[in-house]
Amino acid sequence: MDLMMKPLAPCRNVSKSKHRKQRIKRERERRETMERLKTDMAEIGEGQKRIREGQREIRQKFER
Repeated sequence: MDLMMKPLAPCRNVSKSKHRKQRIKRERERRETMERLKTDMAEIGEGQKRIREGQREIRQKFER
């Protein structure tokens, strides 16, 4: 019977600085994606506002 304990996970040869760089890159990409989504949402909101105004104008024309 072998009394040696197996390690829980194999030892990785990746430095902490590499993991840190990967994390920073992921965070930057996420931030850029969020900024893109914010601008897209603003554009969509403006488009919806214009559509509502157009619908209101058409409704007023038919009510006259």
